[in-house]
Amino acid sequence: MIITTSRKPSRHCIALAKDLSKSFPGSIYFSRGKKPIEAIAEKANYEAREFALIVSEMHGLPNEISILEMKQNEWKYFASIRIKLLKPRKELSPFKSKINELKTKLENAKLKKLFKELGIISENDSEFSLIEKNNQLTFFRENGEIGPRIEIKGIQYE
Repeated sequence: MIITTSRKPSRHCIALAKDLSKSFPGSIYFSRGKKPIEAIAEKANYEAREFALIVSEMHGLPNEISILEMKQNEWKYFASIRIKLLKPRKELSPFKSKINELKTKLENAKLKKLFKELGIISENDSEFSLIEKNNQLTFFRENGEIGPRIEIKGIQYE
């Protein structure tokens, strides 16, 4: 999947988008700038990606992740996740590398369904895991949290 930000993003928004692109296996960060959504669709088509995540903000802080479904340079809104960034990766761990394999442990049925549709769900053994508990989503390396840590406030399908 392609991960990017809304137009004219704050540094917090950019940092979260970059953290997510390093955390979800097979994802790519796309520096959007002033480009329209059609440019994101073109990039997704070029990279053979089916989904794009757009991290949006309110008052300079990330507050939503919009998920777009991409098909041959066309796009449509698929879902949105209202969020609150609790801790960025840089505050939790010095780990900066890209994660290539991720085990998931999710309690929220709606989140589990959405992540399954995005191709994120995996029960394979990995030193990295994505854990959701009490509506908080975070990434771990073995037993240590590496972040980012995000509160899930709501999920809505379009």
